Amino acid sequence: MDLFTEERQKLFNTFEKCIQANFLFLSDMDYRLNRSNMGWEASFSSTSVTLNIYYERVSFEIYSTIVLKENHSEYSVWIDDILPLGLERQFRYATQESTVEKAIVEIRDLIQRYGKNYLDGDVRSFRAIIKKKSDWVRDQDLLSIEHRARDAWNQGDYETVVALYKFIQKDLKPFQKRIMYLAMKEVELEEETDERSKKINRENR
Repeated sequence: MDLFTEERQKLFNTFEKCIQANFLFLSDMDYRLNRSNMGWEASFSSTSVTLNIYYERVSFEIYSTIVLKENHSEYSVWIDDILPLGLERQFRYATQESTVEKAIVEIRDLIQRYGKNYLDGDVRSFRAIIKKKSDWVRDQDLLSIEHRARDAWNQGDYETVVALYKFIQKDLKPFQKRIMYLAMKEVELEEETDERSKKINRENR
């Protein structure tokens, strides 16, 4: 075993020891440790919920998810997704035994403080987080489209403005509806001008 492999194995051994030492409280909640991938992945399962803790073998990032399976549906959230507003997601990279332990303790503390509803399998909590993430993605998409439509308007590309706003027509704000209306008028004017030019060219032949 070369030095790099030996050092990496020490990290995974530390990960395993820290998992076993810091998540004993889960046994009181009828969770059991699944040992199949211990060393770079740990999971604790109840009847319907699984807590996963991963130690990436390439990036050395440590992170965690909670997964609920109910009525043929599966809901999955990241630990950092369940944090209240004001607490941002942390990337935990552990390349030393001390930072492995620090990351595991941080994840344990977050789970104990904010994860009870999820560990209890409260489907409403899972759905609320998933909806919040979906709304965030939707808001980002709308913002991106608005920026693209504004750039197209400034460049006189009215067809693109109309196409972009039609794509999100149900979500348009009043001022966006007004811009789309004006862009449609500009497109109509361009089409009329183009048709007149074609007619004149035909007549001059």
